[in-house]
Amino acid sequence: MDGQVNPFLKSIFLQPPVVCGKQLRPFSAFHACTLMLFDSPFMSEEPGEIKEVDLFFAVWVCSLSIKEKDKLFPEPDLQAIVAWVSEEKISLKEELAAFNQYLLDYWSFPEVWQGQGATKESGIPWPYFIVSSVLSGIQGLSEETIWDAALSKLVCYKAALDEQNGADIVSDKQKEMIAYLKEQEGKKRVL
Repeated sequence: MDGQVNPFLKSIFLQPPVVCGKQLRPFSAFHACTLMLFDSPFMSEEPGEIKEVDLFFAVWVCSLSIKEKDKLFPEPDLQAIVAWVSEEKISLKEELAAFNQYLLDYWSFPEVWQGQGATKESGIPWPYFIVSSVLSGIQGLSEETIWDAALSKLVCYKAALDEQNGADIVSDKQKEMIAYLKEQEGKKRVL
């Protein structure tokens, strides 16, 4: 899908791909937290070199649902994971590109105007914050369902809840205006 598609609409129609010959699930808060827990370079703010084992582990994690979280402990069997993925003939470069596109597709979020002080740092992992916001705002969904839901949908639900509580969703026109104003401000500084 094109990057210009409305993130609310895009989130409804995303279909997870097959990567390394394995069917992935919609990228969820559970996947994000799991990859963060195991220090995956895919969740690092400063990603370094991504090794084959990093990709295989991330593919394995993203093929699990939260109901299968017991497979993660006491420790994932990396040899078994590599053997599981290695059953397929793959091009590492192509599969890495496919996995990165998968993450980008599920990382398509609406922008929300935040009030004063809304950017404070928190010790709560961001996926947990999103899950708790949706869990408290939408009645009738189980915690397990929310942890397994596509991250892009959760963020859209959270944005809708935020807007119901007074926040504003940033429109495409507003984004264009902000970009224009920044450009004009930059031109003034040059003069």
